[in-house]
Amino acid sequence: MFSPRRPQHLKKLADAAKASYKQLEPFRQKRLDALRQFVGHHYGNSPAEEKVPLNFLGQAVRTYVRKLVGRRPRVRASTRFRELEPFAGELKDAINETIEEIKLVSTLEEIVTNALFGVGIAKIGITSTADNVEGVLHDTGEVFVDSIDLSDWVHDMNAVRQEAWQFCGNRYKLPRETIMANPYYDASAKNLVHSTGMSKQLGMDGARRHDAHDIEQGRSQVGDDNDLHDMVELWDYWLPQDGLVLTCTEDSPDTPLFIADWGDGPEEGMYRWLTFQKVPNCIMPLPPVLDWLDLHDLINALARKAGRQAERQKTVLAVAPSAEEDAKRIKNAGDGDIITTQDPTLIKELRFGGADQGTVALMEQLRQHANIQAGNIDSIGGSGPQTSTVGQDKLLHDSASELLTDMQEKAELFMQQVCRDIGYYLFSDPTGVKQIQPVVEGLDVRLEPKYWGPDHRLGKYYQYNIDIIPYSPRPQSPEQKLMALNGLLAGFGPYLPIMMAQGYGFDFARLISLTSTLADMPELAQVLIPVDPEVAAQVGGGEQGPKMPRSTTREYVRRNVGGQNSSPMAQLPQPPASQAGGES
Repeated sequence: MFSPRRPQHLKKLADAAKASYKQLEPFRQKRLDALRQFVGHHYGNSPAEEKVPLNFLGQAVRTYVRKLVGRRPRVRASTRFRELEPFAGELKDAINETIEEIKLVSTLEEIVTNALFGVGIAKIGITSTADNVEGVLHDTGEVFVDSIDLSDWVHDMNAVRQEAWQFCGNRYKLPRETIMANPYYDASAKNLVHSTGMSKQLGMDGARRHDAHDIEQGRSQVGDDNDLHDMVELWDYWLPQDGLVLTCTEDSPDTPLFIADWGDGPEEGMYRWLTFQKVPNCIMPLPPVLDWLDLHDLINALARKAGRQAERQKTVLAVAPSAEEDAKRIKNAGDGDIITTQDPTLIKELRFGGADQGTVALMEQLRQHANIQAGNIDSIGGSGPQTSTVGQDKLLHDSASELLTDMQEKAELFMQQVCRDIGYYLFSDPTGVKQIQPVVEGLDVRLEPKYWGPDHRLGKYYQYNIDIIPYSPRPQSPEQKLMALNGLLAGFGPYLPIMMAQGYGFDFARLISLTSTLADMPELAQVLIPVDPEVAAQVGGGEQGPKMPRSTTREYVRRNVGGQNSSPMAQLPQPPASQAGGES
């Protein structure tokens, strides 16, 4: 059993982490090479060495990220038990409020992009340090969801699946003064804390660190330290089989700053993985980008070659020595001018070089193969028809949709796990009180806010049997929302007496305000004014006016109407029979 108080156990963890970090180096390097192709030749200080005129990789990644990440992720909460429905509604509203507060959609875009290039990793928890030291969206006591870069990640490489790994963890930076002021950190370990300096350029194994930041900044000198604050690199480790969480410094991994029991936290820990293709008996996945990279490289190599050939292409005018004067006249003539020549056969236009048609044809053929291998990117992205018939286009789109659906299902499952973990941390906060504001789905109508505190959260989170279902509502224009509102009102209209009998009714003041806003007609709120109900009853006749009988009798009369007299004049009222044929 691992004991965090025994130095030999901590040293063994540090050695195992260094070995696994070193084994991950090829994956980090391949990812960095692919990212350079993705950003092309003109980005940052360390981009792709050669030009990337046909960036198929960029097109594919942008298309899939757009399709896999919803524009505005939200969740629904469902339960089989009627008595839990109010709590499920409150939990749903609390999760949705948190999703908006932490701008989860931006984090998901980064995670999905990382999954296309390698593995997408999310870290979920509650911020325990001072406000904003890890970013403006990290507030003390609030839930956070961070994307972890592969260069800042390590896991047990001896395991063949996630459920079997003995440790995993990530690296991050905090200001030194924040660490020294944290009362939860061990005092003796604080004395060993040093600023980052050279270590921020080195990996855990002491080798040069390779991460995506190199592409942007082009770090060439190890040890550059341009941070505004005195920063320290920390590692968080999760040991699932021992139920422990450790925080150590990069320089002193055998002296933890913080040790905690995982307790009743999520079984999968504080990290979530998003992958799209598993490799048998291997823990690291096969990222989609590596499947596309070879064709991307070959297409651009041919494109560069065809471009060089096109640049060398030239057109010249060859003349015989005896026709030199004719050549001068041709050179000085403008377009459409008439000139004289002694002998036109002594003058000839010659063309040299130009893009080889076989090279261009092969490049186009490879581009089509890459499009198919990536799941018909042109069809998924809506770039245009792929075949000459609508039926064939539909077959291609349906086939592409099947490939996309598989990736969407994995992304949705990942999103469900993340949102369920957000719900766990919100529920398990013993003191947190959150203001939630229910929203009418489909209309973005917000109801009166209310507070959700510890007295609303009893028992254990996973005992509630509530399913968290993520979804992405389609964006709607105000006109579409107004049409949806009118449709809902028309649907509820026949049931209004039943609703009123059960104590429900419409807030017409709110309805008028909402209608005027969606219709962009503020005059409506000025025309319709509140009236005292007693005055309205008197104007309308009150109880003296006629009433509809409680029971009515209807008589249906069937008449034959001639089909020939269907002109608009036939629809006008006819004079009484007694006046037929009378004087006008």
